[in-house]
Amino acid sequence: MKITVEVVWFAEGLKARLYSVRLPGQTAPETVRFFNRMSAHPSYESDTRFASALRTLLDWLDRIIRLEGALLRFFRPGEGQGHALPIDKGPLRLYCYRLDDRNLLVCGGGIKASQTVQESPDCLPHFNLMNCVVKALRRRHIGPERLPQDASQAYLLEIEIPDDEHPG
Repeated sequence: MKITVEVVWFAEGLKARLYSVRLPGQTAPETVRFFNRMSAHPSYESDTRFASALRTLLDWLDRIIRLEGALLRFFRPGEGQGHALPIDKGPLRLYCYRLDDRNLLVCGGGIKASQTVQESPDCLPHFNLMNCVVKALRRRHIGPERLPQDASQAYLLEIEIPDDEHPG
């Protein structure tokens, strides 16, 4: 099915700008929805490893925008077109696409339940959404120069997503 998503400005620091994706009918971008969902998860209060993994993701994003930029070495290679943060071990994955050293598109993510994303039902729809967005950006040769420069703008992007893979 074809849907139109919005690529929105998310955050900016001295070293990088972050973008996120907002799905049709949603008010919050996928990145916000991910952090809200994970911080409301029962494991957040009961499992120190889970809470630590969520803090690690926030620390990585902060490090990228304020201190170092979206350097290639910060991203897991070989997981399709998008990448996963963090590069270290943990139960959570946040999917993103590195546009260049100064621009990062961050989507949603989930709880990684197995060695592969394909066997992690909470991660897979978000991983697939990220890859659909990346495919559409690449096909249209969209780079950071065409994406929003502030929170008042959005870039509309039509993507093709299989019916059973919508993260909703």
